[in-house]
Amino acid sequence: MGNYFTKKTRILPELQVPEYKGAGCLFTDGKVSLAGYNHKKRFIGGFGGKRELSDADYLDTAFRETIEELLEWEVDADMLHKVRICMPKPLKEVYNNKYSYVTIVYTFDTLKMFLGILDKMRIISKMYQKFPTTLEQLILGRYPLLNAEITTIGVMPVAPRAIIDNTYRADLRVIGAKKPEDLKTPPPHQHIYDALIVTGKQIGRAHV
Repeated sequence: MGNYFTKKTRILPELQVPEYKGAGCLFTDGKVSLAGYNHKKRFIGGFGGKRELSDADYLDTAFRETIEELLEWEVDADMLHKVRICMPKPLKEVYNNKYSYVTIVYTFDTLKMFLGILDKMRIISKMYQKFPTTLEQLILGRYPLLNAEITTIGVMPVAPRAIIDNTYRADLRVIGAKKPEDLKTPPPHQHIYDALIVTGKQIGRAHV
């Protein structure tokens, strides 16, 4: 297992943007892209966030924020290093000057690779009964905890100017989101996750 994380050099940023304020990862096939729903703020967005002092560059920020939002897992420097030596170069890196934000663009095939890398770190995510290793598992296997930053995940058409039709909004209301009291029931392995936190053990931090 150790060789898996030591056989490569870490990927380096291609853009010179030392004053960036945030970064994130965008996974897409050109037709649809991965998106998440924030229940508290009631908005749908991508995966990423603000730069932290511990981030060496925007790749650190993008990977850290994406892991945190996908899995509700605290990321440390060792985990970031392992991700960066295993991930391939992205399709492209785009800097938005207006928001001082860098977007790292990857394919869905690379998303599957990304999940496989994280799976090897033995992470236990409270969002999943079984760790997701495919796009389908990532979306459909997710448990929508209300206290999570991202409750549910899906794919959105690559149509930045799209407006949601009012009749479709009405259809969604007919389907109806689960009631808060239904979502508060913990997933089957929640007691294991809670026990790990209480005792200070984090399986993913073991040196593999």
